Amino acid sequence: MSDDENSSEEGTSSSSSTSEDEELNEDFLEKDFLKTLSCLKNKDPQIYNKNVQFFPQEEAKLKKEPTKKKDSTEKPIYLRDYERDILIKEVNNEFEEHSDDQGEPPPTMTYNEEQRAIKESFKIIVNEESSEDEENATLLKKKEKDEKEKQQEDKDYIQWLKGKRNDLDDKEIENELKPLHDYWNDPSLDEKEEFLKDYILNKRYLERDAQGNVEESDLFEDEKLLEAQENFEHKYNFRLKARRIESSKDIQETLKAA
Repeated sequence: MSDDENSSEEGTSSSSSTSEDEELNEDFLEKDFLKTLSCLKNKDPQIYNKNVQFFPQEEAKLKKEPTKKKDSTEKPIYLRDYERDILIKEVNNEFEEHSDDQGEPPPTMTYNEEQRAIKESFKIIVNEESSEDEENATLLKKKEKDEKEKQQEDKDYIQWLKGKRNDLDDKEIENELKPLHDYWNDPSLDEKEEFLKDYILNKRYLERDAQGNVEESDLFEDEKLLEAQENFEHKYNFRLKARRIESSKDIQETLKAA
């Protein structure tokens, strides 16, 4: 295989790995975003706590130090070669110890004896590698099962937020997102909030044409989303400001009464 083909395969592998990492991070971010939105809808006191991390996965990613790349020119040491050398040394040591006990000069291994020792070492290694392969196959099956279960769990909580499921198996997620679930499934939910719900849960932000260009209809929908977000923030800030003014009046009246 040529160097160009090797570099192409490495690039493809690296690209695939990066794509999987981005998809995983996107799943975490989506769930963290929905949890944060749920806290806002429920006016959870956590939103006023500066120590609460609403996007822990993203913050952990930013803090993570870049890993040092392994030198590609470094010659690899294979387990098979290492164990073969160890076994030959052990056989030679055994001969030397036997010779010391007998007071005789240590016999050297003949070519045939050394070959037999090497064959025995390979038998041991093959058996160990076979056992390792079985363990790896078991772990791979478990990983595939875990990934399928995770994908199903993600589908379940999205369907639940849409009001198409009664409950979730993951009670922790259900408790964290319940305020948002109740808010979005309120029969009196207005049109703008309904649009926001549909935009987020159905990932309308991913709908682009094949060339990656933004369609005119997408721009219109984005404008509607921004308007809905601005209205929500305005209402939320207005209620927060009114609450502070009311609290300030209560304090002043208490001081006057004292």
